[in-house]
Amino acid sequence: QKAAPRVGHSTEGKPGTLVLSEAARIEGEIRVSHVVINGTVVGPVHAADYVELQGKANVTGDVYYRTLEMQLGAVVQ
Repeated sequence: QKAAPRVGHSTEGKPGTLVLSEAARIEGEIRVSHVVINGTVVGPVHAADYVELQGKANVTGDVYYRTLEMQLGAVVQ
């Protein structure tokens, strides 16, 4: 089975924005202005403005945000 890419292989976008692809995994804390997650995060997520959890998102940890969009299928534990 193919290994999931790490942070350096799964981020894109302008400064302050993190986009995590479906196959990506982060183990640790995230601190950004905006974050779009469609992969796996194990650790706290801190977004100063906006969090978007897409359908394949799986977050284990606390999520801090000003605005949240959560699609059907996304999981936060």
